[in-house]
Amino acid sequence: MKDEDLRRLFKRNPPELPVERGFQREVWQKIGRRNEILSLPFLLKTTGDFLTRPALGIPLAVAAVACSAWLAVHNGVESRNETWNELALSYNQIINPINHDN
Repeated sequence: MKDEDLRRLFKRNPPELPVERGFQREVWQKIGRRNEILSLPFLLKTTGDFLTRPALGIPLAVAAVACSAWLAVHNGVESRNETWNELALSYNQIINPINHDN
């Protein structure tokens, strides 16, 4: 449908808008809230409020400590294994008498 046809239709049958008091104000408030929700300060505040609730904050803190401990143990074991592998290679190259000719 072309713009001119649409304009003629609107002139013949104007759309009925709500005549309630404060309707436009409410619409603009909703638009303002939607823009506010997409802003970074609002997201940071909401996230902070959500994470600092005691009912949620305590389990999250326990989970963070548990994850940190697991990562520390995992990285420690991995580091230990790498160290032992390097030592074994060094031993085979330098000290192991089987590798040396008599």
